Amino acid sequence: MANKKSDLLPRGFKARAERTAEDFRKELSLAVHAPLPSSVLATHLKVDLCPHPSFHSSKYPPFSDECSGATILDAYGKPFIVYNVLHSLARQESTLMHELAHIICKHFEENPYPGIAIPDNLRGHNPRHEAEAAYLGGCLQLPRVALVHIFKQRMTEDQIIEVYGASLEMVRYRMRITGVMKQMKKSEINNSSGFIGVPISQPIPFQQILQFYPLSSGRDFEHQAQSFAS
Repeated sequence: MANKKSDLLPRGFKARAERTAEDFRKELSLAVHAPLPSSVLATHLKVDLCPHPSFHSSKYPPFSDECSGATILDAYGKPFIVYNVLHSLARQESTLMHELAHIICKHFEENPYPGIAIPDNLRGHNPRHEAEAAYLGGCLQLPRVALVHIFKQRMTEDQIIEVYGASLEMVRYRMRITGVMKQMKKSEINNSSGFIGVPISQPIPFQQILQFYPLSSGRDFEHQAQSFAS
């Protein structure tokens, strides 16, 4: 259908997005299929992450439950991201990768008002930008090469969520849109424990992976983990 987000993407964008996700991992000396926490990528890009509601500004109204995050330009035109800390850890990761994708694609440069946020509901006037950020954000979190690795490791849905810090919706979306879901169905290895199969090794949980990486300013994963578990 013509109104699908994927139809709005420029020719070749998907392939470039996948390469971008791999390139960042290489720059960080990670395997191309390794989990990449948003905090690590933000630090690499020198983008500060500010948890809301601890972030206060007279220029930016309080977040509603529906608002996940926003990119803001400071007085010098440098972007930083405000995100809703009350959301689950998986949703925060998706939000932050989405916002980082906007920054990587330089969408924020079209904002003529430094210091004013660019929330999703205001950016919606440019559907192509949203489609690009949605696709690249998904690639950054779960690149196709990682999904193929996951497939070969025969990880279950629950294990993917635990290792990559992604939501179930994100996992299934990426499996479907990259064609890996179709590849799995052809292999006929599905079972009741998960749609990929029986794990052959014990993966490292995402929250343990975070302990090995520095956090961007404003990140408090201990608090977030407690909120997520409650």
